[in-house]
This record gives sequence, structure tokens and C-alpha cells, in this order.
Amino acid sequence: LAATAAQLDRPFRAYVGPLIGPECYEFGAEDLARLVDTVGPHVRGKTSDGAPALDLGSGILHELTGLGAVEITPLPHCTACRGDLLFSHRARRDPGRQAVLAWIEG
Repeated sequence: LAATAAQLDRPFRAYVGPLIGPECYEFGAEDLARLVDTVGPHVRGKTSDGAPALDLGSGILHELTGLGAVEITPLPHCTACRGDLLFSHRARRDPGRQAVLAWIEG
């Protein structure tokens, strides 16, 4: 994210997602603790069962805010919860993939 934002060299808007939500993304406690030490507590989440989870969305939103995004729109769907709509390799080993798109207007 930082490298991309640096190349833009102007205020930017971002859409975040779709991605797996913390409610579905159980993460080992030791691995999560290392990430929290590296990037901060905003990536710590809980699954719907109360287990430690990685909150990718919160981590990305926090990073984009620090990089100067002027508007951030989180997309509402968890890839694991919405198997009827989205692929999720982590949840179902789906063979499909999402794409990352970026463009500069003007």
C-alpha cells in the first residue's frame, strides 16, 4: 500500500474489499501477537466463536488513513460468508480469485 500511495503523489480514494472478515479468519495467537507488535493493535480481532482473528480490513483502513487517503470505502461482504457471491480460498479452497484494480483519472 505504501509503495502504491507514494507513486500516486496526490490525494487518493480507496475501496477496500472484498476480503475475509475477522469473524471468519481465525489466526494463531502467537502469529497474531507478532503482527500486532509490527503493525499495531488495530489488526487484532475475534472470530464469531471468540477465537483470536486477523482483522485485515481494519489493518488496511488504518494504513490507508496514515498514507493520506481522502476517502476510504469499505466494501460490505466477507468472502467467507458470501460463498454465493465471492471466492474464498481460505474458507472453501475456491479456485477462483479476486482482482486488484487501480487507475488514475485525469
